[in-house]
Amino acid sequence: MLLQKLLATREANKALLHRRIDSITADTWNDELVDVIEYIEEKIDIVKAHNNKISSQCEPEDLQREIEDAEEYVFETEQHIKHILRNTESSFSNPGNQFNSTSLHRLPKLILPEFNGEVTNWQTFWDTFESAIHNNQSLADVKKFTYLRSLLHDTAARCIEGFPLTKNNYKAAVDLLKKRFGQTHTIVSSHMQSLLDLPAPRHHVGELENFVDQTETNVRGLEALGQSEQNYGGLLVPIILGKLSSEIPRNMTREHGESSWTLDQLRKALHKEVCILQAGQRFQKSETRATASFLTRAEPRWNSNNGQRHWPTQYPQKKMCFLQQPPFVS
Repeated sequence: MLLQKLLATREANKALLHRRIDSITADTWNDELVDVIEYIEEKIDIVKAHNNKISSQCEPEDLQREIEDAEEYVFETEQHIKHILRNTESSFSNPGNQFNSTSLHRLPKLILPEFNGEVTNWQTFWDTFESAIHNNQSLADVKKFTYLRSLLHDTAARCIEGFPLTKNNYKAAVDLLKKRFGQTHTIVSSHMQSLLDLPAPRHHVGELENFVDQTETNVRGLEALGQSEQNYGGLLVPIILGKLSSEIPRNMTREHGESSWTLDQLRKALHKEVCILQAGQRFQKSETRATASFLTRAEPRWNSNNGQRHWPTQYPQKKMCFLQQPPFVS
């Protein structure tokens, strides 16, 4: 029953695939052609996935023929598409045509970050989306809007849910998102609050690593916004030092001395302390393995009675008494 369903699903996808291939003509331009190619590639991937599932359900005597037919179909279909594209791309060779035929070539799939309304993540999200989607001249605004809505969640999604999916609303949605989440002063305040809210780490490699990573993420976020360390470093240094257990500042002060810290010096010292803890952890694991190996190591001895090796039995070590001459065994 499952095999019949898989076969029927594959045939349906093949029919849709060929219908879309047949729709490509010399009059197919720009955005429409890119969308058609994307659709065809998705359908080919679906057909390949069904080929694998069907192969796993086939009887042994039918398996070879199924694999050969499936591979031949995929190969012929891909060659047919390449032939169509070569003929179609010739119509784009006119210098007056702004369409870039190289956009039809398959690129590695780019996974875009999602955005849920966390202000500190806005800049990373928008920079990536702007480069991959917003500035892509081959995409229509309604297509860009579709991509945008698919990447937004929670607060960010609710911010623009009142906009219908039309090309005229794309720019308005982008402007609203920038106004809500992209204000520089808002992002700076959010980074500073994140630093203030960091949990105090114990003198443990995992907790200190996480503390340093979170600190670096927020400080670099401030730097990316053009904020100078001179503006906030004096505020952050005592806050960060106050969150550390007494052992960590004591270790760092041995090398730094009693002079005041700058934020850059403190960041470097924290990285060094993490490296020291990591090295100590690796040494402890290595020493434990070496000790265990030494304690469990034993050599078999040769038994002259039966000509076989045997493992020696360990007996308690006898104590010698040296209070009397000669020594006596106690």
